Amino acid sequence: MDEKQDLETAISISSAADNDVAGRQTGDRYNVTLGYPNQKIAADHGVGSRGGRNLKAGVANVITAQILSGEMRAGQRIDQDALAAELGVSRLPIREAIIMLENVGFVTSISRRGSYVASITPADVLDHYEIFGMASGLAARRAAAMLTEEELARLEELYLAMHRNQGPDHLADLNYQFHRLVNSKSSHRLKAHLRSLSRAMPMRLLLLSDVFAPEAEAHHRAIIDALKARDQDAAAEAAAIHLRTSGQYALTELRNAGFWDEA
Repeated sequence: MDEKQDLETAISISSAADNDVAGRQTGDRYNVTLGYPNQKIAADHGVGSRGGRNLKAGVANVITAQILSGEMRAGQRIDQDALAAELGVSRLPIREAIIMLENVGFVTSISRRGSYVASITPADVLDHYEIFGMASGLAARRAAAMLTEEELARLEELYLAMHRNQGPDHLADLNYQFHRLVNSKSSHRLKAHLRSLSRAMPMRLLLLSDVFAPEAEAHHRAIIDALKARDQDAAAEAAAIHLRTSGQYALTELRNAGFWDEA
């Protein structure tokens, strides 16, 4: 199957991957199943509220979900042929997804031996969100200076819709639109880094957390207020706090789900 066929036959798998990670709340990693073998995956062709996530990003989400669910264990070799067959895609998006995950520390590749699941520690999770927060803070700083009044009004609309107890799929879309608009004034390079960081940890893990929801609402409110005030320092700090706190909750969720064998 070539890349064109991949795109033509694909359907979105991002939500399925995120939902599988959320399903780990049962705490039994060995009972987790992805639930989409032999299904086709694919891209949004640049259309849709998620901004056209492409095929390699979708495949990366699946691999990430398997890692965070415990289905793929640290040190395990990733069978690219088997994964391509399972997902109904060619090896090209599999290879591209592995490169993406190698860049964010989820995968390690060894010349002439293959690619393996990297060991992920609690410190890795916290550092990931700390770095994510720094990058998001820079994006928010730019947004405070450059967002138009119409864009600020749109952020307010997204905020109000986001915190009306929407279902997880709708909430994920709204959250994506919110942060995408905040990040829209960033440079191309900063946007690329933000995309890479956001894809490394499925946000559904946090969006489904009843504990985190009230705090996330307060964070979003603080970001909007700082942007409306054109306060670049406050906007940067609010965005950084949001991501740093997200990391603490993500760590708790992973621990509760038994991701690490801790005594």
